[in-house]
Amino acid sequence: GKTLLFSMAVLESLLQDPDSKALLIYPTKALARDQLAGFRSLAGGLGALRPPRFEIYDGDTPQSRRRKIRSDPPQALITNPDMLHMGLLSHHRAWEPFLRGLRWIVLDELHVYRGIFGAHVHHILARLQRLCARLGARPRFIAASATVGNPGEFARTLAGREFAVVQRSGAPRSAREVLFLNPRGVSPYTAALRVISESVRAGLSSIAFTKARRVTELLHTWLVQQEPELRDRVAPYRAGYLPEERRRLEARLFRGELSAILSTSALELGIDVGGLDACVLVGYPGSLISSWQRIGRVGRERRDGLVVLVAMPDALDQYVVRHPDLFFGGEFEKAVLDPWNPLVAGQHLTCAAAEEPLAAAELESGTKQGRAVVDSLVREGRLVQDRDGVRFFSFRRRPHRDVNPRSAGEPFTILDARSGGTLGSIDGKRVYHECHPGAIYLHAGQSYLVRELDAERRKVLVEPARVDYYTVVLGDKETEILERHASGSVASFPTGLGRLKVTVRIREYQKKRLFDGEPISNHPLEIPPLIFETIGFWVELPP
Repeated sequence: GKTLLFSMAVLESLLQDPDSKALLIYPTKALARDQLAGFRSLAGGLGALRPPRFEIYDGDTPQSRRRKIRSDPPQALITNPDMLHMGLLSHHRAWEPFLRGLRWIVLDELHVYRGIFGAHVHHILARLQRLCARLGARPRFIAASATVGNPGEFARTLAGREFAVVQRSGAPRSAREVLFLNPRGVSPYTAALRVISESVRAGLSSIAFTKARRVTELLHTWLVQQEPELRDRVAPYRAGYLPEERRRLEARLFRGELSAILSTSALELGIDVGGLDACVLVGYPGSLISSWQRIGRVGRERRDGLVVLVAMPDALDQYVVRHPDLFFGGEFEKAVLDPWNPLVAGQHLTCAAAEEPLAAAELESGTKQGRAVVDSLVREGRLVQDRDGVRFFSFRRRPHRDVNPRSAGEPFTILDARSGGTLGSIDGKRVYHECHPGAIYLHAGQSYLVRELDAERRKVLVEPARVDYYTVVLGDKETEILERHASGSVASFPTGLGRLKVTVRIREYQKKRLFDGEPISNHPLEIPPLIFETIGFWVELPP
């Protein structure tokens, strides 16, 4: 329903003024590609002689296609924040005709842009609006979300503009039966597998959500071992697969060829995966926002839905199942972000100055935090002020390459050592946990042994392996308070907010039996400490 509403507004504008442009921003590539077909179908059904053209421009778009889109921009461009930062804003001169005509910016799944990711997106949108203003354009924003507790306030913080909020829904909704399952004397994963297999046997098209990539792959492996007849009817889905793999799985699910799919949060957002009947949450996702996004995959097309939350033994899951009034209370968490996290803001102000010199007047009309961040960038030598003190320049022409909006580190490519083919990718934070030498990398039901991790070339070499175990890393994490920004209290406990240094030390890895998770052996690992700084909140407990 939300998609149809903003589609109508955008299409009407594009039909009235063929020179006008629209930018539709989605948080994931899967969701963007899912929406593309719908937009093209809607535009083609309007009966116009030349219906508005929709194109997708993201990391999966081939280079030859990217060049064509840049040279002849469509009226409506679909992208994500990462590509907006790296592909459009860093090459904004090539995109000036598009930016000059920009009338609409659509932010779908608004609630995703919270926390550190949201801080990055805030600055990406600010840089976009700054370049548009230089060309005489002032696009209007439309934002959409089904699960955010403070939509107007959050949208204003994210985009720096006032929004009118439409909160009441008149959409018809099918019934959903929700079951909380708190296993006793059996592993939650065993219970989840039983629910999934029973759902499939009952003829229910099902989706199961896990909280980690490895759990997704392991559950699929265990399910196929226990129920071999389901091998061709169930599949895992997660980030890190090749684009063509993801597209193939999405198509099979939509066509009804898969009875069940096991996914990470990669399928959480509003991608249309057809009429699903059952949703299994393997553990509480951590927030009501994520929980109800996942539950929203079922109970569509006027078919009742079944939802099963299989609780883990940890404290948060147990609290949720003991307080169902919170889960069904109808209020989502407030989405928050800190636009002036100095680490994030510093990166983007440097990019902004490289795109178009920062005027001192811009900073004076902005916030005190913005001026403070610029002053620190000048002291660090990342920005320089001109002789008249009017503008700030970046020393680097394109500092954009050093900025990752998802803060996950530059990805590593996973290669099959025998064939040389690419299997997938893994981000820089996760690679040492899952792709160290000796690790078992699980991919679409196949086990691979990691032979080499090449940090310089950002490559992981693996080879197929027939093994009856998987691996996990063991180590510790140390958090050091570098600077206290604020103090307070919760109940009788002192709290703090400030700059932190986090050090992760991985000392060894453990082999575990595939079918029951029992430890087999431990093996030492030599991995340099993983260190990063962040802004954090803490509670001080007495001894």
